[in-house]
Amino acid sequence: MVINKDTPIVDDNPSSLEIEWRCGNSKFNDDIWDFKGFVYAPHWNDAKFRIDFTVFNDWPNIKVTVKRYIMSELKMVVYNSVKRKYAAFSQLRKFLKNKQHIQSFQDFTNNIVREYFEYLINVDSVRGAPLSAQSITKSAQCVKDLLIRGSQRGWQVPRDSARINNIYDELIIRNNRVIEGTKLGKTNKVLPDSEIVDKLINLAREKIRKGEDVLVSAGILISTQLGHRISEVVLMEANRLSTINGEAHITFLTWKTKKELVWVTRPANEILVETIKALEKYSEPLRIKTGKPYLFIVKARNQKDRYLIADHSNWGKNRLTPFIKKHGLRDEHGKPLKLTQHYFRHIFTTYALKGGMKIQDVAEMLGHASILMTETYDHTKHEKQEVIKGLLSGEIPISSSNKTVIQRIEGEENPFKGKTVEQIDKMRRSLKIELLPHGMCLHHPMRGEPCAQDGVCLGCNNFIASSNHLPIYEKRLERVDKELEKNDENSIFSSKLRYQREKLSSYISDLERKMAESEFQDALEQVAGAKYEK
Repeated sequence: MVINKDTPIVDDNPSSLEIEWRCGNSKFNDDIWDFKGFVYAPHWNDAKFRIDFTVFNDWPNIKVTVKRYIMSELKMVVYNSVKRKYAAFSQLRKFLKNKQHIQSFQDFTNNIVREYFEYLINVDSVRGAPLSAQSITKSAQCVKDLLIRGSQRGWQVPRDSARINNIYDELIIRNNRVIEGTKLGKTNKVLPDSEIVDKLINLAREKIRKGEDVLVSAGILISTQLGHRISEVVLMEANRLSTINGEAHITFLTWKTKKELVWVTRPANEILVETIKALEKYSEPLRIKTGKPYLFIVKARNQKDRYLIADHSNWGKNRLTPFIKKHGLRDEHGKPLKLTQHYFRHIFTTYALKGGMKIQDVAEMLGHASILMTETYDHTKHEKQEVIKGLLSGEIPISSSNKTVIQRIEGEENPFKGKTVEQIDKMRRSLKIELLPHGMCLHHPMRGEPCAQDGVCLGCNNFIASSNHLPIYEKRLERVDKELEKNDENSIFSSKLRYQREKLSSYISDLERKMAESEFQDALEQVAGAKYEK
């Protein structure tokens, strides 16, 4: 058949028999469905385009129902997500091996469902450790959804599924281990100290310049500068750097949260530009030979004259870990540094937020549909709470257009003074005070009032500037001055820039004055203390 962008990935024409329904390049009755040509992934081997149902050969009735579920999913979500859901049925197969009396989903009474969910809570993974909270949830959710959907569509499942959601809620959703392990905004990853991150980035840049360890070094640099997944990194193409309004940009494909591939353009800093240009030079001979535009083309092992896109699935094992070991990189405790490629997305997010980027912009860079997911990658929670305490208790110098707020925070009647970090954070949340990447916002969204500044905080009465964010204001002022030099003095954009310059200059001078006064006061107290000690 001819495949084009409008050809659906599956076709369950009601006028045809189920066994004749098309699933990619295959038919429903086939035990291996092939989707090559329907999914854009030139870096995959053929096996990744297949869904193999032969693993359910011992349970033919269950196999048919799983096929129906997978086909229904293919009509709703992207192929990658369906593959992950299908993989979650591996726990079901293990469960069934010890339940000879179960030959169909029709045998899944409420008691069997309960037994399966309890099995997931207690079973160990192939590595000998308990299943992760995500694996438990996914494995239980797929069976739950299959049973409920099947009862509505006449599949071979119990007709009464009214209790399934309650059982799932009781055993899975309310399980403490699952709650802790799947909580959005939380991660168990521990990032290396900033000095180690800087050392790793500088090492990767050095290797890129020397033409050594080029691919792994580029993977590190692109991921830390763009927040890319390694599966996106290896698909980057040559000749995608451009200049827009005097600034470098990079264009690339993304698809993680989209049904279709989308070209997006993002700013490219000096490190990224340097990396892409080095990659273009390194990959040019292979691109000419293959006629392919990709920057991560490699020669296939043990296969003469065959070239392919570098494999991303074992990137950490085959490239990153050997790179770390080769160069003797160690963590802050002197132990060999342990990182996976995905850590670099966490590093990108954390450092971007520290540098003043709004979380909405970080979410867009990461391809996240929800900011809650982006918060999972932010490792600055404790630091933020300390900053909040310093700002609200008056320990950190602040500046604002709101004189009443300044007087209250700097006065003796400040309600936050003397409180612990936890107490202040609880008060802050109850008052809906939000810490921003470049200050603090007092606007209370629950009042139903729109943001007066429409998200433009500088000069707003609800905005508090802090000395902690002074480097951000200074850098922004430098950029504003550069942009003003390039723009027409009479344009609307220039008037906005002049307004920003005025407010930034005001914050900077006010904060510098208060910091100097604070330092002077500290010096006096130290002198007085020294005299008292004598």
